[in-house]
Amino acid sequence: MQRRALAREEAYVHLRETARLGETGDPAAELVEAELALERSRAAGDVPLTQWASRVRAKALLDAGRPADADSAWVSSFERSEEPAPVALEAGRAFHLKGELARAVSWYRRGLGGRGSHARGGHHPRDLAGGEILALGEMGRWENAAVEIDRFETAFPELASDVANFRAYVAWRTLRRPQRLEDRDDDPGLYRYWRLESRRVLGDAPATLLGEVDRLGREAPDVAPLLASLRAELLFDTGRVAEGKVLAAEAVADATREATADVGIRAHLPLVVERARRRGALAVRSAAAAGRR
Repeated sequence: MQRRALAREEAYVHLRETARLGETGDPAAELVEAELALERSRAAGDVPLTQWASRVRAKALLDAGRPADADSAWVSSFERSEEPAPVALEAGRAFHLKGELARAVSWYRRGLGGRGSHARGGHHPRDLAGGEILALGEMGRWENAAVEIDRFETAFPELASDVANFRAYVAWRTLRRPQRLEDRDDDPGLYRYWRLESRRVLGDAPATLLGEVDRLGREAPDVAPLLASLRAELLFDTGRVAEGKVLAAEAVADATREATADVGIRAHLPLVVERARRRGALAVRSAAAAGRR
């Protein structure tokens, strides 16, 4: 028993070190620590800890530039888990953030078809479908995204609100007229941001929308760079060009930084950059950077 307890403690030490090295950007050392964590958790005979360590190792493999091995490691964890949807979401987001979009889509789909209570409970269906639609949009596969929304609606008819938001997003991004949806404070910040973009397309007054953007900014800081980009567009719409350029440049900088950790920000980064470029705001950003040197 003492030997197993010691192995468990050592596994936790290696897991903490794996996390630290992942944050500092040392993938080779991160993978070494993840391998040790998995070995020690197995020696401890602790099944939940071993499952966790296996998933940590999968992420370390991906960070080390071995996506195929990471995929296989997550498949093993997915097949062993009694609640596979969270595993699929974890893998999907990890591949998504690395730009492995085809693998990300595959994992999101796998999670939606999984077993276990998480397959229908909590936020997992919404998050899995949302990730899939965002990844397909990044790939320019908007027709496929529309098909996946139809499939999601059939599989999860009780999630009609999510379906409506997904449809509005695809319509907006493909330059079609989106459906007007009522704002709901309990919805994710990304949905609420989409609704403001849709309202701009539908012709709501820029001055009114500026107030709504500011309000949402206080309530949903997770989409702050996207709101900054939209606010910049609204400033341009109202003739406040200088302010708009500065804010558009800030939106690009913030979105570029946060896109490495948030799939929603990542999926909208090309839009944020293109808006800033079209408005001549990237020159403002370059000048500001030169001034700091």
